[in-house]
Formats: sequence, C-alpha cells, structure tokens
Amino acid sequence: MSNQSVISPTSNFVVTTQERLFSSDLEVVLWLYQPMLGAKAVAVYNLLHSFAQAAIEKRQIKSLLEHLAIGLPNFIDARIQLEALGLLRTFQKQAAFDNSLTFLIQRPVQPEIFFKDDLLRSLLLETVGEPSYRRLHHYFFKPAPNSITIGNEISKTFLEVYQVNQAELTNAQLNNLATVDEPAAEPVIKGCSLDFDLLKSLLQNSFLDTNQVWQHQRFLATANVVYGLDEITLIKMLESAADVQTNQVDFKMFAQLLHQTTHSKSNQPSSTVIDSKTSAANNKTVIANSGDQALLAACQAYAPLEFLQTLKDEEGSFVTNSEQHLIENFVQLNYFSPDVVNVLIHYMIVDRGMTSLNRTFFEKVAADWKKKKISSAIQAIQQVRQVNRPLKTRTTTSRRYPTKKVVQKEQLPDWAQSNFKPAKQPNYSAEEQQKLQQKLHDLTHKKS
Repeated sequence: MSNQSVISPTSNFVVTTQERLFSSDLEVVLWLYQPMLGAKAVAVYNLLHSFAQAAIEKRQIKSLLEHLAIGLPNFIDARIQLEALGLLRTFQKQAAFDNSLTFLIQRPVQPEIFFKDDLLRSLLLETVGEPSYRRLHHYFFKPAPNSITIGNEISKTFLEVYQVNQAELTNAQLNNLATVDEPAAEPVIKGCSLDFDLLKSLLQNSFLDTNQVWQHQRFLATANVVYGLDEITLIKMLESAADVQTNQVDFKMFAQLLHQTTHSKSNQPSSTVIDSKTSAANNKTVIANSGDQALLAACQAYAPLEFLQTLKDEEGSFVTNSEQHLIENFVQLNYFSPDVVNVLIHYMIVDRGMTSLNRTFFEKVAADWKKKKISSAIQAIQQVRQVNRPLKTRTTTSRRYPTKKVVQKEQLPDWAQSNFKPAKQPNYSAEEQQKLQQKLHDLTHKKS
C-alpha cells in the first residue's frame, strides 16, 4: 500500500502481532533503530505496539494522529520507514463502504543479527558515524572473558543433564520436515542482471568459500546494480578481498575495493551501454522532447553511482562517501529500478542545482514518488517536468517568495550512455563511445 489516497483519517485499523514483544526488544529499537528512523517513527511503533498488547478493537486513523499530535503525511512517512526496516507490515482490505487496515507489528532483529546484516549496519554507520557506531556495538557486546582470569569452564551440556528417548527424537525430526523452510531465494533487487547460476559456478571453481560468499547474495546484487559489475568482475574483486589462508572474503575490504574502483573509472569511457537504436525507437513514442529522450537513454545506460560520478565530473566535483552509502542503501531497499534512481539523482544535481545528494531531500522525494506509484524512468521524468513547470511559472510571474525561487533549465542536457549492464544487451564500438563522450561534454557545457 504505497499510495496516500488509500489511507485517510477516517480509515479503520486494527493492530496485531504474531509474537510478544519484550522490554529488551523496545530497547533494541531505541538504541539501534531510532537513529535511522527518527523519533516520530519510533513513537508510532511504540503506540502501535501498545495497541497490540492491549488488544484494542478497531479504531480510526485519526485517533492515532490525535494521540501522536502529528499529521497524516508524517504518519504515512513514519509507517513507510518502519516497513522498510522490517518493523511493520501493513495490509489493506477494501470493501464497498469500508477501507480497513491491519498493522502487523514485527519484532526487531536481535543485536547479534543486526550487526551482521549488511543493510542495517551500513545504514546505522552512515547515520551516526564510526565513533557512535562502535559505542553502540560495545553497549550490546562485551569482550569475551579471559580464561586466565576466570579459569576453565566446567558447565554441563544438555545431554549430560537430560536424557532424550532416541525414538522421540527421530519422530520430532520427521515431524519437523513439513515446517522446514525452503532454501532462501535469490535476492530480488530491481535492475539486477546477475546470473546467479553462473555466479555460483564461478565461485565453485575458485578458491573462495562458496557458502560464506553465498550468505551475501543481496550485497552482490547491489554491487551489480549500483556499480554495474558482472559475474566475472565480481569474482575477481571477491578474490582480491579474500584471505588466501582461510578462503574467507573480507566484505569490508570488498566494499572499499568497490569504492576505489568507482573513483579509478570515473575518467574512463565505459564500454557497456544500451542499444541506442532500440531505445530511441521506444522512447520517441512516449517522450517528445529530445533532451528528455537523451536523459532517459542515459538513465537506462548508467549504473546509479556511475551516473552520479559522471554528473560530478562535469561539475569538477567528486562523489562523497556519504553519497555512496546513500545510493547503496537505497538501492538495496528495492523501491525503484536503477533508471528511476538516476532520474532522482539528475533532478537533485542538475534541476535543483544541489552540490551533493542531501539524504533528507532524497528520501522525501523518493517517498513522494513511491506514493504516486512511479515505477519507470519515463514516469519519473514526467513527474519532474510536472513539478518544475509551476516552479518556472512562479519565478517568472511573482517575486513574493524569493527564498523559494528555483532556476528552471529550458532543456535538460543530453547525457551520454556509459556503464550500466542490462542483461544481454549489445555494446557500442570504441568509435561510438568516443562520440557519446564528446556529446556528453558538449551538452553539459551548453547547459551551463
């Protein structure tokens, strides 16, 4: 449920939970989730949790708004953030005269799992910074006791204390077969072009620990979408970040290699772009403006981080670490495909003239697009045009709000295709690549 129109102050709701939450769970939310969510979203979570514990009957959304002293947009934003971090699930049932919602409260993941989750820990690190991140980790995990100080362990094991009938144990194992979870599915991230069968085959033929690497499938899918890396390149980088003694990959080093590779490639022309003839034929029927056609083609051709890097290069600037973390984390949330993310990046850097991606503004625009059910780059470009049109009118007809004046470009720059890797797409020749890079340079300077 992503559209704001389906929820109103008079919508009915009930709150439930499949398992009881304890005070320790709320402490985890306070210390680990609140820095990422903000106080309003945590207040919504706590109130919904209280409703679930008290088994309160069906009520209207306005009772939540009155209790929290917030407006409906703030509540919807808080709900979306809670859903994104896995603390809330929302269900809707629409009938002729009734629009009812069910909020299913979810337990937060335990600290041990939280600090092993690539998405959660990287977002927390980006939000609070490394010193606070280390303090939070130390708050939940103390150093292991020194055996020299406390002596040898003499604790008893389970089977030393309890006796279990072998027949009952066998029956328990057989009965459990029906509830065994299916193997984890491949991570579904919009725009991911990895062939996971091929990737696994390459892993099995390398010295890497396949099982260890396979636990980070979602991270690998993100690297493919954000950085435009194929299966062979990923394997090479994983091997570069691996300990040859243990065959284990240091994924922190792997992330650093990703960032270094992006910077080293920033001034080199890319050899992988989309099929321009097919793209142009499809896009002309939808977008008439030639600048928008070029923008659409560029958004479909670049991986998000390379798209941002190209824009920054033309401005003589660079991609910051916080911008890299922002894009990585947002792509992994899987709200939009990479080309839509690129339109949002272009809107902020070019249309709004921002020197860097501001996380708060980025998330507000993304949330607005999500509510409007924007799912393609064409829809995103049309939304940007719709937003920019009244801004242009206000700047030319009224001077009553000078602090909100937004400079409107008459035509968006024609960005050249570069390094996004759609599945099984043909490449440009070296000569065509050189022409595209020259076109990118000329049109960027035409904008300025």
